[in-house]
Amino acid sequence: MYSQPDTFDIGVSAYLTPAGSVHCETFRQAVSMAVKNHNNPRDVRLWWENDDASFEGGRRAAQNLVKRKVRLVVGHYASAAAAGALPVYRTAGIPLILPAATSDQLTIGYANAFRICRRDSSMAKYICDMIRHIHSAARVAVVHDDSLHGRSLSGALTALLKESRQLSDRGQGPDVVVFTGSYKNSIRFLREYRASYPGCPLYLTDDAVHPDIEKEAQGFEQDLYIAGYAPGSWYPHAKEIMAEYWNQQQVYPSAYFLETYAAMQIAFAIKEMPPEEMLSMLALKTWQTVLGNIQFVNRENDCCRFAIWRITNEHGLSAVLNLPAYA
Repeated sequence: MYSQPDTFDIGVSAYLTPAGSVHCETFRQAVSMAVKNHNNPRDVRLWWENDDASFEGGRRAAQNLVKRKVRLVVGHYASAAAAGALPVYRTAGIPLILPAATSDQLTIGYANAFRICRRDSSMAKYICDMIRHIHSAARVAVVHDDSLHGRSLSGALTALLKESRQLSDRGQGPDVVVFTGSYKNSIRFLREYRASYPGCPLYLTDDAVHPDIEKEAQGFEQDLYIAGYAPGSWYPHAKEIMAEYWNQQQVYPSAYFLETYAAMQIAFAIKEMPPEEMLSMLALKTWQTVLGNIQFVNRENDCCRFAIWRITNEHGLSAVLNLPAYA
């Protein structure tokens, strides 16, 4: 008969270096609030590991967490870090719940990876649909920052745009430009954009959905769109945690907060199961979370919604509510 240990050891890993990632504090807050709101927080022990948002950093973090004998891991926001960590977890039989790592290959190649956010191919389809809705038959150029996430999303976008004959070639200037990559590289691209593409609308992608971009985009006169994840107000089950966060911070949480909180909720729900049953239960059961009921199909969850974000003088960074819900 399975004997449950005194504590359930959970590994939590992301780019935790101060000022390393604009989303670091969101990750910490989501994990900490989920533990605080858990029915019995004393039966859970967290092991934090910095993965440097890199392949080698992810592998090192995973090796350290395996040594800690964690039973499950939540995290690795960067696809590169998740790619480095997953082979280590697979060998150890440890499930990894991904709140924000989007590369399609992470779940295709690993039966121990379960994704809360959406994959790059789904985001690419949404972006193409939105561009057609907003700009009609636009010629689109795609630029990436050479990160795994940037290349993955760029590749998916390029394939869809070629299929619809909307990919801009070198002989003609684009009507729209999409940049895929990290927040820091998105800001760098934004600053250099005017000279390269005067008057051309720019789309940034999910990592750029952060309040800091309001300041960074000041003076940017071209149309700026950010294709990312929907705000917490779009999820009925998140009403209570959104209110709690507002009461503590006087702001609403940034991108990936609800995805991370939901991952922790699933971790708590599965903690009483024997280790050898966790992978099968993650794949089979339906999990009640702040995002709604999550059921992993081929280790993917499709209940997360996408949104187009804009920056306005009246509301700052906000999701556009009047666009058709393509995804």
